[in-house]
This record gives sequence, C-alpha cells and structure tokens, in this order.
Amino acid sequence: MPFLPLSHLLSQQEGLAPHLPKIEQVRELNGRFQRCLPQELRELAHITRLEEDGAVLRVETSLNAVAARLRQLGPSLGAGLGLARPPVLKVTLRPVVTRPPQSSAQNLTVRTLQEFEDLAGTLTPSPLQNAIHSLLRQRGRPQKDG
Repeated sequence: MPFLPLSHLLSQQEGLAPHLPKIEQVRELNGRFQRCLPQELRELAHITRLEEDGAVLRVETSLNAVAARLRQLGPSLGAGLGLARPPVLKVTLRPVVTRPPQSSAQNLTVRTLQEFEDLAGTLTPSPLQNAIHSLLRQRGRPQKDG
C-alpha cells in the first residue's frame, strides 16, 4: 500500500475534513516552534493545539525539566513564532507510555530448550529441577512423566 499524506486521509473523511485547516496550522506552527527552541529542547516538546482563537498554544512534554524551561522561555518563544500577536504558551506534562523490555529468555532456541530438558532428566528432584520444568512449561514444552 502506498504512503498517503495525513492531509489526504483527513480530507477523505467527512467528519474530519473541516478540521484540516486547523490541523495544518498546528503542524506548521509546530515546525516554527521547533526552530525557535534551543537545540537541547528540540523534539522534546510539541504544540498540540490552539486555544482561544490562537491566543493560547498548548505545548506538551513528558519531562518536568523541559516543562520548567519552556515556562521560562514562554514569552520569547511565543514572539519568535512570527504571529501577529505573540500567543501565551501553556505547558502541560503528558505521561510517557513505555513497553517493558522484552525478556531475552523469550528467545530461547529449540536446541536450548532441548538441552534444558536433557539437564532436567539428569537431576534428582530439587528446586533447580522444578525451576527448569517451570521454564519449559512456560515455553510450551510440557515435561513427560518419568
């Protein structure tokens, strides 16, 4: 499937098409906003919406330190956007959604699992043998009754 620009997709939806000019305006303002930011803050904060007919720009970040710095820079950043009247920046924190790292244990090979099975067969009943059996069950390799 070929890549389609967001504006094309939005213009195809009756309910979203009227919002396209405002979305494009926020996108364009966000580009200017990124250029106004000090290098160390770029891509750490984004304009997410315009409020009160453009008098207020809602800016979001996930870092407290960035939010504090943006509040300090607020008036100069607003003036640097090149709008007729500098907007007020309202900075809010947004939570960061992260996925837990995948356990490397999930990537055990068939050969490794077979070696664990062989090892469990040589052990006497013990906590280690129980742990190996549990690992094998979790990986879909139920133990044969012996």
